[in-house]
Amino acid sequence: MKNNSDYLKALSLFFQIGITIAAPIVLGAILGNFIDNKIGSGSIVSIILIIFGVIAGFRSAYILIMRVMK
Repeated sequence: MKNNSDYLKALSLFFQIGITIAAPIVLGAILGNFIDNKIGSGSIVSIILIIFGVIAGFRSAYILIMRVMK
């Protein structure tokens, strides 16, 4: 039974890392699109917020992985 538990923990970590990376990117895209539409700046704000989302997502995933490995 321990083997199933290990698989479930690994699967849980896999999905958690995916959500940790994807959520800030999607949020940056949505917020950037909203701001771009309000101020009429093309897609500059969207690109900037997506880049910040990528950085924040990978940083959070790195912290999560380091916490799990301890």
